[in-house]
Amino acid sequence: MNFPAPLLGLAIGDALGMPFETAPRSRPDLLDWDGRSFRNSDDYHGLNPGQWTDDTQMSLALSRTLIEHQQYVPEAAALAYRQWFEGDCRGIGGSTKRAMEKLCRGVPWTESGTPGAEGNGTAMRAAPFGAFYRYDPKLAGNMAVLDAGISHPTTEAREGSRAVAVAVALLCYGVGKTSMLPRVLEQVQASKVRSVLANLQCPESSVSPHVVETVNAAFFAFLNTANFSDAVEMAIRFGGDTDSVASITGALAGAHYGYMSLPKDLLGQLEGADEIHDLNLGLLE
Repeated sequence: MNFPAPLLGLAIGDALGMPFETAPRSRPDLLDWDGRSFRNSDDYHGLNPGQWTDDTQMSLALSRTLIEHQQYVPEAAALAYRQWFEGDCRGIGGSTKRAMEKLCRGVPWTESGTPGAEGNGTAMRAAPFGAFYRYDPKLAGNMAVLDAGISHPTTEAREGSRAVAVAVALLCYGVGKTSMLPRVLEQVQASKVRSVLANLQCPESSVSPHVVETVNAAFFAFLNTANFSDAVEMAIRFGGDTDSVASITGALAGAHYGYMSLPKDLLGQLEGADEIHDLNLGLLE
């Protein structure tokens, strides 16, 4: 049975991109990669093939709270993020780290965000909102904006999160690729994120963790390929923040092409695949 699979697509993209994080697109191991298989991360993450990083970890933490409370509860999400940070935290970005440290000191979630933070640490975890609120894309976007403030209380980070959440909601609801982007632009507020979405460009150099570059690269890869595997491979071949770009691309592609499009050999090797599958279905219920 085929069903929207943004959470599974996100995790596969994250795990495929993980070994190449920070790599320029010209790095030999990225050039030699077959584009279809998991690899070791060597020294950067110290993870095995099929394991994922903070992109998936934070998305799973958020998904659990959405399913448990049957709505978005910021306090619950902030607690889940803090518990992740205090446990098996992998590959955390600087702005998210500072926000988590504040939460650990008892700072309320409304004040924990890192001023000026414009990284992709919120957009990378926004896909669950799209799946959960797929019948109301505007609400999905608004909840993603609220959640972004926990770590990245800036216009660009918030609008990047909104764009991803709205896009995933539309795709899960069955809106086609060609119709999706104009409807996302109707929701995203004035920002650099909105500007790049209105004028998508193929990245000319390795993609940085800045949310504007990440959102541009992820949407470009999804909209300029014809299947899940090609979309995620393109996202990774751009180089740079490969795990985050590929995780967002994977969420978009998984939502659109569905579960049956996901490579079964990769699902068989994916860390925590059964739990992610169940959470994915839980979001859709």
